[in-house]
Amino acid sequence: MIVLQVYDREDIPIKVSKTRDWAGKDYSITHAGKASEEDAEGQSAADEELKYSYLIVELINAFGELGGFDEWLRVFTYCATDAKTGELTLIPFKMMMTMLTNISTVYHYLNKSYIAKLMPQIKEAISRRFKTISSKEIKDLDKDLAMKLLQKSQSLLCKFYNPEEIYEFTEIAELELAFKLLTCQVLEKRLKGINEIKEISERIEHHEHYVKTGNTQLIAASQKSTKYLNAKIFVKWILDNKILEVIFGDSIHIEIVKRCSDIPKFMAKYESIPLEVIDLLWNSCEGKHEAIVRAIYDIIIDISSFFTKQGAQRMSEKILSIPHEELNEIHLNLIKGFAINTLPRGFDSLESRASSSTDDTGNIILEKCIHVVIISNLNRG
Repeated sequence: MIVLQVYDREDIPIKVSKTRDWAGKDYSITHAGKASEEDAEGQSAADEELKYSYLIVELINAFGELGGFDEWLRVFTYCATDAKTGELTLIPFKMMMTMLTNISTVYHYLNKSYIAKLMPQIKEAISRRFKTISSKEIKDLDKDLAMKLLQKSQSLLCKFYNPEEIYEFTEIAELELAFKLLTCQVLEKRLKGINEIKEISERIEHHEHYVKTGNTQLIAASQKSTKYLNAKIFVKWILDNKILEVIFGDSIHIEIVKRCSDIPKFMAKYESIPLEVIDLLWNSCEGKHEAIVRAIYDIIIDISSFFTKQGAQRMSEKILSIPHEELNEIHLNLIKGFAINTLPRGFDSLESRASSSTDDTGNIILEKCIHVVIISNLNRG
């Protein structure tokens, strides 16, 4: 219970509201009448803050009595459906950010009973806002503003809800936003989407490091670590949402490919590369510009040391299927890199290490590499 000793002051109206339905029920007021000059001079900054806090409580209740909070909620939770297209219309991100900042500022003055009614509606509105971003809206969306809104939402909602629940809520919303950006038709937004996914993967790396080293208590305090997302959840999200299919599919672009290498590397490091992904990477090179092919081959080389025995075998079959007469420098670089990474001493996965004494995948590829080198030298001669 906060006890406020309030003195009469000419510059502050002592009573401006009729009830305390919205704020101030946790405040106990002791009215001391007119302050003496000696008392006024001896008032500390804390005393002054308490006086203004009481005034704020009065203004909050007056605002509520005038229907201000009802109107605030009406606007914040606004949702209209277009009769023709069926699309939802919600308030802009910038407006939602401003309104959320307002409510965050007065939060600690509000009655617990009112907070219990208010917060679920705020949470629902924020969730709907991030799930409902049209293809037209995403083109003009300020990604940084959207991220600031998520951070502000997390800070506010954690005051009422279990923080673990809110960490899941906001980090999943962040993934959903990244996916919408990645699938946008505007290259600039797609780049922001792939960069956001990379940034999330880096924070998950920190999360996994803290778990591995037994420093889980640092997860909640660290700004560099995710709180909810871990490697298993992230890899599942990548596969369920077909992120690699989006990147290496019909809308493939060299700038996206250059920036996406961390995603398959992450999968390879923490889980495993499915055979379907190996097929996807290989098939995405067909008929593509040399720059794209080089970039994809570089990704294959980078992750090949993490291949399972089946994965290495699948890739070796792809490489061995290349006709000798079609081999060029790009193929040679792939063969060399893949051969080095899949030789027994280069195996990086537990399964590969266990079978390294009998596996000859690397040797087969190395033989082809030597064969290619000989042919290349003969051609140059």
